[in-house]
Amino acid sequence: MSKMLHRQRKRIAVGLGVTSLLLGYWLFFSNGLPVYWGPSANAKDIAAGRELFEHEWTPNDPLAHGDGLGPVFNAKSCAACHFQGGLGGGGEISHNATAFEILPRPGRTELVSGTIHNYSVEPGDRESFSIVRKLFPVNRAVTTSRSVAMANCPPTIQTTTADFDPLRTISTQSSAMFGSGWIDLIAEKAIVQNFRRRSFQEVTKELAMNFNGVPLGRLRKLPDGRIGRFGWKGQFATLKEFTAVACANEIGLGTPITKQTMPVVNKAKADVPADLDDTQFGNLVAFVKTLPVPISAALRASIPICCCTCSTNRCPPAAAAAPTAPNRCPSSPAPKANRRRPTGALRRCGALPTRPPTSTTAPPKPCTMPSSATTATPKA
Repeated sequence: MSKMLHRQRKRIAVGLGVTSLLLGYWLFFSNGLPVYWGPSANAKDIAAGRELFEHEWTPNDPLAHGDGLGPVFNAKSCAACHFQGGLGGGGEISHNATAFEILPRPGRTELVSGTIHNYSVEPGDRESFSIVRKLFPVNRAVTTSRSVAMANCPPTIQTTTADFDPLRTISTQSSAMFGSGWIDLIAEKAIVQNFRRRSFQEVTKELAMNFNGVPLGRLRKLPDGRIGRFGWKGQFATLKEFTAVACANEIGLGTPITKQTMPVVNKAKADVPADLDDTQFGNLVAFVKTLPVPISAALRASIPICCCTCSTNRCPPAAAAAPTAPNRCPSSPAPKANRRRPTGALRRCGALPTRPPTSTTAPPKPCTMPSSATTATPKA
């Protein structure tokens, strides 16, 4: 009987030890759960989200459940500022928004932040830098005096505080959203472990007196303890939060989790219902999170030359119109078996820029695309 109890206690002790080791590994060394599947959504939801992404909103828009566009906004649609390189990309400099921060100052210790919007529905709600400056002026120099009862000291000491401007502004550009759904799936533990690993590498380099390279940044920890990963300063932890704030701030659309942004000059406006309901907002997030990942330079180089002259990415009209034209110039080498062959639009002629010619002494020999009745031969 005693031997049986001894074996049971031994098994329990071993089990507790193994559990403690696994828990310690998970807490301090594990990268979290790997991403086995990418972001996905129903095709119908993605199509509905794309429609909302491209829709030009108007005041009291029929698609909105609130007051529609505004009261302040920077653009009338998401696509107006996210279009470079395809729908969902970055925006031009002309679409930049001016963000501002009000630093703590005497009498007002809170940090205030916001955006100077480019447009407004009502003329009286129009925002500008001069209006923000009037609301948050420069704190002028102040001289204070106090009496001092000490030997060998003047009876009065004056202290002067220099001018302090609490207003800070920065011009922000619309960021590309390609592949953002994948970023949203990365475990926070993986981000933290990667930061620790790189920090250790930086310390090792500095101990070896190697101070070259770009210094390591820092993780953005939000007040609730989560890691920020979206926004110019990592102020949003999830893609859903980022999308909601973008709708509210850039277009003036209220969502189920974020109210629309009010004018800086008139924040006492009455609350209105959210412009997007749960279904609409879910569809919009589904479209954004399934935007494709940008093509890397390595993948571009692995794509075989499409056709035509090797130094251009455009096909002649006759060659492009040939119904049986192959995807590769007859004189170019066949692609390697281990190279990934793109499908769809990327395989079509002119879809991607081709590699430049390897020699500049002589121009590359052009080739013609074969038709269904003739055989292609390189021109002399």
